[in-house]
Amino acid sequence: MTKPAFTPGPWTVQDAGPFSGNVVRAEVVAGEFKVCEIEDSAVNEDQNIGNHARKRAVKRDEANARLIAASPKLVEVIEDLLTTAKECGFDTWPGDSAAEFAAACTRAREALATAGVTLD
Repeated sequence: MTKPAFTPGPWTVQDAGPFSGNVVRAEVVAGEFKVCEIEDSAVNEDQNIGNHARKRAVKRDEANARLIAASPKLVEVIEDLLTTAKECGFDTWPGDSAAEFAAACTRAREALATAGVTLD
């Protein structure tokens, strides 16, 4: 397995506080290191949106921050699943369901590759 080049986890979401004209909604951090900022997408889309649209944008921004923060753990889980599948011989399991499982393993490897991780 290659070591990922990204900042090691765990990553957490820190609220940037209530909206007050600031475009940063939240920060994703690893300890004291800021991984990224989640901007207020409602501000980016349109300054004059209604309250309902703003609430949707806030929920979307918060969901994006949680997904980003979960990334290191998701990479770890995919690595564990693929390693276990290989050790149990499931990556060469015969039959139709094996083809589907092999395809799922391929997609998992592709997802890891997108994150800069490859398995042996």
